Amino acid sequence: MDGVNKVEQMCGSEATAMERAVDRLAVAAELLERAVEKMTEREGSFAVEAEASIGRIVATVEGRREVELEQRLAAAETELTQLRAKAATAR
Repeated sequence: MDGVNKVEQMCGSEATAMERAVDRLAVAAELLERAVEKMTEREGSFAVEAEASIGRIVATVEGRREVELEQRLAAAETELTQLRAKAATAR
């Protein structure tokens, strides 16, 4: 009987060790799931921040381009006025 009891004890201790390992794996899996959730949330906030930054950059570039075009238009209008004045005096 002693041999049978020892075998049962060994099997029982292996089962206990296995249960502990499974419990630790379950805890690790839960921690990984939480980490993935946090990373997903951060990814979303990074995307929002990036979109806002891109919007500001585009607005700045468009603003500069608009100023440049206004300056070129003013220069063209001045040149046109000068050309008309020269044409009027040449007649």
